[in-house]
Amino acid sequence: MLSYNLINMTIWLNIYAKDVQKLADFYQAIGFQMNPNFKVTDHEASIVFDHQLVLMIFKDGFFQSVIPTPIVTPKLQSPSVLFSIELPSIDIAENMVQKAIQYGGKDLEVSSRAKQKGFYNTGFIDPEGHLWNILVR
Repeated sequence: MLSYNLINMTIWLNIYAKDVQKLADFYQAIGFQMNPNFKVTDHEASIVFDHQLVLMIFKDGFFQSVIPTPIVTPKLQSPSVLFSIELPSIDIAENMVQKAIQYGGKDLEVSSRAKQKGFYNTGFIDPEGHLWNILVR
């Protein structure tokens, strides 16, 4: 059996957008940093969440060219992915949600913002319809 050292693994999330610049601006406005190794273009942008998680935003046409099935538009159909991130405090989490709303996103409207199973939950939907759950321990 093969064994891998996953401790130093970096995860690259790939999403698509009709307007890459608008979505990159949105993520910067709510507190994320652009990846210094990539320039924002009409076709791609890269956001660094931390050293182990990178979000790549691709123009919808390019994204479609590298996957074997049609892309699903989150705004029009049921979502198939909910991204979750953990932040250090409820104030930081709720501030991010308020910024997301201010810059064109929507409140995820989780069923309860009370702590359940040890986590406080909140979240947002980005301007392209991607869902983000925010957890606080």
